[in-house]
Amino acid sequence: MQLPHTPPSMPRRNMGACLLNLGKHQEALEEYNTALELDSSNLNALHNRGVAQKQLGQSEEALESFKAVLEADPTFKQSYRGVIEASMSQEDYDTALEWVDKALEQDESDFTLVTDKANILLKLGQAEESLAWYESVIANGEATEQVN
Repeated sequence: MQLPHTPPSMPRRNMGACLLNLGKHQEALEEYNTALELDSSNLNALHNRGVAQKQLGQSEEALESFKAVLEADPTFKQSYRGVIEASMSQEDYDTALEWVDKALEQDESDFTLVTDKANILLKLGQAEESLAWYESVIANGEATEQVN
């Protein structure tokens, strides 16, 4: 039963969220695919499909899902995180750095992104540049125990 004024893909998207929370990633992926068949413009379903794909180890597919969200809406902050994490899981630190910079253009005050940039620079062997980013996190009182 569809509720009045509810887009047809919303129940599927909500079911997918429940399944993701239960750790049923394959079933969630199927729900998100169905939601996208019903409404291909549903960016929440597209982003969450990427989350399910990433959880299933489908990093390349997840990357494409997250990038498609950002192509449609460059302000969809969560998908930047998805691209960054998927790139890092593939050890593609150059791509991760590129997307951290894009995300920082959207929200330069997000110290999670600043920490990500420091971590990625360190992985790329750019320790001095990395240190400057870590210091900015510490100076702003946003450092985690790991950063300290």
